[in-house]
Amino acid sequence: MRDLSYGLAEMGWKVTVLTATAENKPDDANALYRIVRLRNQKGNADAPKSVSGKALAGLSFFLACIAWSRRNSREIDITLIASNPPFIGLAGPIISIRKKLPYVFLFQDLFLL
Repeated sequence: MRDLSYGLAEMGWKVTVLTATAENKPDDANALYRIVRLRNQKGNADAPKSVSGKALAGLSFFLACIAWSRRNSREIDITLIASNPPFIGLAGPIISIRKKLPYVFLFQDLFLL
């Protein structure tokens, strides 16, 4: 995702990455894109370990993404959504319907049982 963000920014797109990870700066101090951390997760040691804890953290991130998008929709040209947590893809249709913004859902890491 870092390479994609950088590549899109190099092509002239205004890129903002919403994340729940502890990393809050691109590797390059002069990066062309910005990173917005939506939760106060300090690192992997603080990440939830139980399935219910992970689901709750994912739901919290999902709601934070929707809220951020509602407040900052004027800054957005298109929404690219990666598939982690899996239900984050629901943000695309919600943002698209409410704010008339196109979105792309990057579905990866599919595991079948």
